[in-house]
Formats: sequence, structure tokens, C-alpha cells
Amino acid sequence: MHLQQQQLAEIVEEFKQDVSKFKQDINKVLKKFKQDINKALKNFEQGFNKFEHALKKIEEARAQTKQLDDDEEDKNFIEDDVRVVDFVFKDESFENRSRAKIGHL
Repeated sequence: MHLQQQQLAEIVEEFKQDVSKFKQDINKVLKKFKQDINKALKNFEQGFNKFEHALKKIEEARAQTKQLDDDEEDKNFIEDDVRVVDFVFKDESFENRSRAKIGHL
């Protein structure tokens, strides 16, 4: 009986060592996994920040383009007004002034 208890104690001790090694291995894997996830999150965050910055630049460029377009439209509108006024002053007849105004609308 004493031999069986000793063998059983050895088996239990070996099992405890195996469980301890298994825990260490799992902890190593979990630690590596956590590092990989943190690295991936950091890379994602950097990529997202670059994407956000690019979107901001695009929005700024669109705003500038829109402003330039608006400025160009304003300039064209003013030039059209000047042409109508010039036409009206060059031809003093009422009929022609009316046509010029109607044509402008």
C-alpha cells in the first residue's frame, strides 16, 4: 500500500508541475496576444488619425474651391451687370433699356 501512495504522490506532483507549466505557457501566450492587440490598436489609431487628417485637408480644399467658385460667380455676375449698364447707357432709347434689363433677368 505504501508503494501505491508513493506512486500516487509522484503522479500528483508531476500533474501539478504540468499544470504549472501549462499556466506559464498560457500566460506567455496571453501576454504576447495582449502586446499584439495593443500594437494593432496603436497602428489602427495612427491610420485613423492619418485618415481623419486627410479628410480635413479634403474638406479645406473643397471649401477653398467653393470659395473660388463663389468668387468667380460673383465676378461674372458683376461683369454681366456692368455689360448691361454699359449697353443701357450706350443706347438711350427706353425700349432698348427695357430689353436689356429683361434679357439680364
